[in-house]
Amino acid sequence: MVKRDVLVVAEFTPRQIAEMFCDMDSEEQAEFLNEIWEIASGWSGAGWCQQSSSIVQSARLEDGGKNVIAALAEHAFGFDRYATR
Repeated sequence: MVKRDVLVVAEFTPRQIAEMFCDMDSEEQAEFLNEIWEIASGWSGAGWCQQSSSIVQSARLEDGGKNVIAALAEHAFGFDRYATR
């Protein structure tokens, strides 16, 4: 048997990434969000704060996307009294 390491480059649409997220269970989704924070923590400048502002100001963010953000934020700070904003 011959083994080879192969580099595969795959591009995903926002819809495909959303479908992958929705296919995760809640523990995996939580880990995913933690990873976003870890990655964004290394950004220079205003980092995730600026990115969050840019997302909500985007003309492409529709009411459905805003509902996702609002529901997550409401639950995150409604259930965890030790969470910080």
